[in-house]
Amino acid sequence: MDKEFSNIRIVDIAKMAGVSVGTVDRVIHNRGRVSEENRKKVQTILEMVHYQPNLMARSLASKKQYHFVAITPSFTHGEYWEAISEGIDKAASEMESYNITITKLFFDQYNNKTFDDIVRNLLDEKVDGVLIATLFTDSVIRLSQELDRNEIPYVYVDSNIEGQHQLAYFGTESYDAGVIAARLLTDKISSTSDILMARIIHSGKNDSNQGKNRREGFCHYLKETGFTGNLHEVELKINDSDYNFIKLDEI
Repeated sequence: MDKEFSNIRIVDIAKMAGVSVGTVDRVIHNRGRVSEENRKKVQTILEMVHYQPNLMARSLASKKQYHFVAITPSFTHGEYWEAISEGIDKAASEMESYNITITKLFFDQYNNKTFDDIVRNLLDEKVDGVLIATLFTDSVIRLSQELDRNEIPYVYVDSNIEGQHQLAYFGTESYDAGVIAARLLTDKISSTSDILMARIIHSGKNDSNQGKNRREGFCHYLKETGFTGNLHEVELKINDSDYNFIKLDEI
């Protein structure tokens, strides 16, 4: 809404259009009978002032309860996902007075099965919207398709998945992060050097969408810049030093 009309009220719109307040209300909410002539008058004014309905006020007036669910990884103090969880808590606190509640569900970011387990019965209760951390691509796509079938909106956080119907995506570009990492590294070494790319396995299946995108960006940069050295890829286990020494000795 333009600054000039930032405080405009429905009664003001009615006066500008030369109609009653009730007519404006019916046009805005698309309910009741309105003549085509009056509808055009109101629509013209709404477009002129770039009117946007106050969704918060509408929520209070309707007394409807909204339930959102946030699905993110569990974390320990100081880890990346802690800040995102705190942001969700802040939003929940700010939205509480507008009949909005947010339920947080946590999964193990190193175990795909834990994600599948917590979303299995997600739709057994009323859900109006879902925030999804997109670590496990296949599982997130299955959940997204289920939400589509139930006409429940959803957004992605941390990394994007193309081809779905998410309302929005919030996060960094993990592919670009891989490109930047490769550029910074190759600036310090020759084009014939050996590079070791180690992937840390914590537990379960660890094929996060972010990790795949970073690897793709890293490898693409090496290829495009004519890197001719050897890229050694190895999976290491976080709590198994004997296994790790064996894998590194094989390189």
